[in-house]
Amino acid sequence: MLLLTHETRDPAKVKLAYTPDSIWRNRDTFLTGRDAIEVFLTKKWEREQGYRLRKELFAFTENKIAVQFWYEWHDAEGQWWRTYGLEDWTFAEDGLMRKRMMVS
Repeated sequence: MLLLTHETRDPAKVKLAYTPDSIWRNRDTFLTGRDAIEVFLTKKWEREQGYRLRKELFAFTENKIAVQFWYEWHDAEGQWWRTYGLEDWTFAEDGLMRKRMMVS
């Protein structure tokens, strides 16, 4: 299980886990590259307060894994939101994430 803590909600640090040309999908948003990932996460985490994330390994092969996730957060008005879904991760030879596809 992977838990996202407040310390890891630093988009400038998180983007370093990805290849410079990483491909990212977050529902209907498609991104390419670390800088786009940083911009996306900055906006997302400014909006999502009290963020709690849980991920569990679903399946794996040589350089790919699939995780199922649950996360919840509240907005500025105090409305709570929950999301459930799957992520498919592909890793480069150097261990950085090359591709992340998320559907919920």
